[in-house]
Amino acid sequence: TAQDQEPNDDFDSAQAISEGARDGQIQNGESDFYKIDATTVDAIDLSLGINSDSVNLVLYGPNRGQLGRAFVDRTGEAEITRKVPENGTYYIEVVGAGAGTTTSYNLDVDVIAPSENDEFAPNDDFDSAAPINNEVSRGKIWGGESDLYAVGLDAAE
Repeated sequence: TAQDQEPNDDFDSAQAISEGARDGQIQNGESDFYKIDATTVDAIDLSLGINSDSVNLVLYGPNRGQLGRAFVDRTGEAEITRKVPENGTYYIEVVGAGAGTTTSYNLDVDVIAPSENDEFAPNDDFDSAAPINNEVSRGKIWGGESDLYAVGLDAAE
């Protein structure tokens, strides 16, 4: 398709992308690689929908080690959400499950910053624990992150 840069079939030729949805196509079991930058306060949220056949969605860290993998069969959807462990470039692979895999796909990529899901963020360690008093937090945990809160109490409470 028009948005599917070829070749982008390995780490070195990975297509640089920004957040959002894009269409692509796997032909004869190939891989399509994409790359996006993220920092340790972010989470990466991936969603992959396909039209036919079977496909794997894989997320790799800056050292190219695998951080997550999801399989989607036929007309389903695969999702991966991971907290970013280090600043750097992250790689996304869409790969056919077999040598003959041919299918169109839609890949949606989001880099979730803490401020997008938690009014108290960043509050991911003891030093940054958010002070709260009889309040409700409407945060969301993304891909294994932590949210810490501090509550001031006296001896009678």
